[in-house]
Amino acid sequence: MADSQESMGERAAREVGVLLGKCAAGEAEVAATYFSRPRPKEDHIRFLRQQTGRELTRVYQLGGLLANQLGWLGVTVDRHTYLETLEKLHEETNHYVMCHDVLAWFTGEQPFIGELRRYDIFNPDPTLPENEASIRLSREKKAIADELAAEGAPWAALVGDEGVLEGGGSGTFFALSRIKGGELERRVAEAMKVVLDDELRHGADQLKRFHDIDLTEEDLERIKGYVKRHGDARVRFRNAQFNYPVSEARMREIEAGKIEPLYVWEEVARSEA
Repeated sequence: MADSQESMGERAAREVGVLLGKCAAGEAEVAATYFSRPRPKEDHIRFLRQQTGRELTRVYQLGGLLANQLGWLGVTVDRHTYLETLEKLHEETNHYVMCHDVLAWFTGEQPFIGELRRYDIFNPDPTLPENEASIRLSREKKAIADELAAEGAPWAALVGDEGVLEGGGSGTFFALSRIKGGELERRVAEAMKVVLDDELRHGADQLKRFHDIDLTEEDLERIKGYVKRHGDARVRFRNAQFNYPVSEARMREIEAGKIEPLYVWEEVARSEA
């Protein structure tokens, strides 16, 4: 039971953490179910190509941001902010390169950048049938972003695209970092261990920032509503990315909260202790 003396910020971190943990558990269940039995080569290519394209999106996004910040460095952009963007760009570029390497090894050919760009996070190519769930996720994220902009609240950035749900609680990366099997599984697991370490600092680590924000009961309910919407859409996308290994009935149960939270950040800390 929570401490009766906890602040509203501490309570927000705890309750949002539960939602984040349920999203992580949903994503992990999808990935683990997918690798629980043999799959066709086409399915492996499907998820590898989409993940590589998504990682490449962040490279373009952060590369553009970094170039803009450089132009204003020391004027409107603080040197520490610039360094933070540079470090994050390095991490995301590393994620992209690792995914690209696995995809190229598995298919035996180098994927074209133009083809990978069709899986852009913000503007997925609607002519690709496998992008249907990505488009729904993109639309939901945009709707949330528009509503958050109208909110104008100090907590808005924490529940936006790069807030606490960046990486979806890292459930996919956690599950994939622990898969066993053949050469594909080994290569995927090695890459996802690196991604997992980075994504934990991008998303879940931001929960503690709620401690420093003055919140009301109404604020907390709105925050939880946004996180739940975003989390549900993410799990739906992951299930589509892996070609629907989890049934629709089970997806509805997950959305109803019938899943134990997976606190990846705690699991990783325990394994490293």
